[in-house]
Amino acid sequence: MVWFRLNPAQRGKAFTPSLQPLFHKHFHKIKLQLRVAVNRNVIGTVRAYPLTCVLCETGKEKRFCPALHGRICAACCGKHRELILDCPSDCPYLKQAREYDRFRPELLGDERWFAHVQVGKDFLEAHPVLLDDLMERIAQRALGNSSLRDRDMIGALTALARSFETRVNSGLHYEATRLSLAEQALIQELGEVIGDYDEESGEMGDPHLHGSDALKALVFVLRLALDNSSGRPLSRGFLDFLRTGVAERRVHHAVPHCPAISRSPPDGIILVSAAPTASVSPRLLNS
Repeated sequence: MVWFRLNPAQRGKAFTPSLQPLFHKHFHKIKLQLRVAVNRNVIGTVRAYPLTCVLCETGKEKRFCPALHGRICAACCGKHRELILDCPSDCPYLKQAREYDRFRPELLGDERWFAHVQVGKDFLEAHPVLLDDLMERIAQRALGNSSLRDRDMIGALTALARSFETRVNSGLHYEATRLSLAEQALIQELGEVIGDYDEESGEMGDPHLHGSDALKALVFVLRLALDNSSGRPLSRGFLDFLRTGVAERRVHHAVPHCPAISRSPPDGIILVSAAPTASVSPRLLNS
């Protein structure tokens, strides 16, 4: 309560006190109190409602997800990566995850591994150009169609390998059914690569390619695809493997005396025999 003392000259007149002196006297104090109150409310709001993951809405956001263009927690990043998140190849967290050698032991018992097919270093040394041609065609196909994933390549390689296996064992020509259009197109292209390689070998006076050797080449590339893929539906690990220098480092140690082929590969594609400085993982070979 503020009392105003009236001037004796104002006695008998209407009482109209002015608040201006009170306002100027307490203005800075009131302003400071308001500022403190606002700051407390803001701080309390941030503490009560922290920034959360856009996926689970419970975990604290830790990293930016380029697939969602939002921030997510580390748990959701690892759980949904390449599963429901179409992660771009240049995502730093995806690259970091691929740096770990996380071989899946269940692959050795997978029928797509073709564990009964013997693929050794001697075969890699004898047919480096065939392996290069197969991988180059897969990489070209992937560059021309960004919607392709590892599972498309693995499905096509598996179907074609089974077809050659049936041909080698029984002489029958077997063609898989229930394949996607992308898988059918890749099977046709890889079949043409094998046919062209066999024809070129005959023209150069070399022995024709045996069906068993074609089967070994397909099995080796298939194992390479399975080994470099995460196994998740949206994985591009194998396709990215073909576009980077990892192919050089991993494949060529097994064929140290393999000459580099003369033709130039397309931009962004690393051929298997491009540099004799890499190593093949022993699990990809039978001997």
